[in-house]
Amino acid sequence: MWNLLNVHYLQLDDLPTLHLPKVGEQNNWMSVHFGMSLSYRERGLGDMKASAVEKGTLLNLKESISLIICKWIDSSKSRVEAFGLHNPRKGGTYTLIFVNDIKLDLGAHTIVADACIVPLTKSLIPQIFFFQSSMHANLETDEYEMRAWRKLLPVLAERCRTWQHSPNCEYLSKGIPIGNLDVDGMEESPICSCGKGKNLGAFGANPKWKMIHKEAIRIAIGPLFATSFLEDSMVGMQGATLDGAGADTNAFSKFTNMDNCANCGGSAQQTLQMCSACKKIKYCSKVCHWKIHRKGCKFKPDSPT
Repeated sequence: MWNLLNVHYLQLDDLPTLHLPKVGEQNNWMSVHFGMSLSYRERGLGDMKASAVEKGTLLNLKESISLIICKWIDSSKSRVEAFGLHNPRKGGTYTLIFVNDIKLDLGAHTIVADACIVPLTKSLIPQIFFFQSSMHANLETDEYEMRAWRKLLPVLAERCRTWQHSPNCEYLSKGIPIGNLDVDGMEESPICSCGKGKNLGAFGANPKWKMIHKEAIRIAIGPLFATSFLEDSMVGMQGATLDGAGADTNAFSKFTNMDNCANCGGSAQQTLQMCSACKKIKYCSKVCHWKIHRKGCKFKPDSPT
C-alpha cells in the first residue's frame, strides 16, 4: 500500500502557479478532478456516506488531502493560515500544514499544493502554544490515518527537496519514517532534520511565522490516484451527473451511476437488485454484492447473502 507509484519528483519553484482566487463555478473542475482520483469502489463508499472505518485508511487520506486544498482555495477572502492534522486520542494536533500556493503539475496533468509542514513533538509544542487559537483549521484523523500521514510526510518532502542530506541524517540511524516503532506517539518527528528551514517558498518570506521557520520543511502534496491494475477507476462513469459539483468532498458522491452494478459496472441490460440493507447500491449477483459490501454494509462478514 505504501509503494506510492504516482508520487514523482517535482521542482516546485519551476511549476506555474494557479491564479487564485476564482469565484463561483470557476472552481468546479477542482472537485471533479479530485473525484477522478478515486476508484469505483471508493466512489461507492463515498456515496453511501460510510464511516471512517468503513472507508479505510487510503480513502480517508485522499479526502483529507482534498479538504486541505479545496478549503484553502475557498477561503481566499479570509485565508485559513494553517491546517492541523489532529488526533484527539493521541495527543491532539501532531502536524501543522501551511499552504504557499496551488501549482499546476503539467507533466502529470494534475495540481499540487506547495506547502510547508511543522511536525509537532512533545518538546516543540510548548514553544508554539500560540497556535491554540483560531489561526488553524483542524482535520481530525483516526489512528490509522495518523500512521499513514507519518509514513507519507517523508515521501512528500523527498519529492520536492532541493537540499542534500547530511552524513548525520537521522534516516541512516533511525529509519524512514523516524520513530516508526512509535507511530502513535509524538516523541519524534517522522522527517529528518536535514531540510529544516531550507527553501521554504512564500512561507519562508512571511515574517509572521519567523519563529518557526527553523522547524519547517517544504513538501509537495497532491491527489493520490487509483491505479487501474488494482481497482477499476473508470467503470460506470458514463452518465454520471457532474452538475453542481462544488469544491468539497461531497462532490465524490456525484460520480456513482445507479444504473450499473456497484462492483463490476454491469449495466441495466441485465436485472439489477437493490441492496436490502442500505438501499444505496444495485448489484447484478450475490458475488458482486458481497465484494462491495464486505465492510460497508450491515451484513455479517461470514454471511455473503
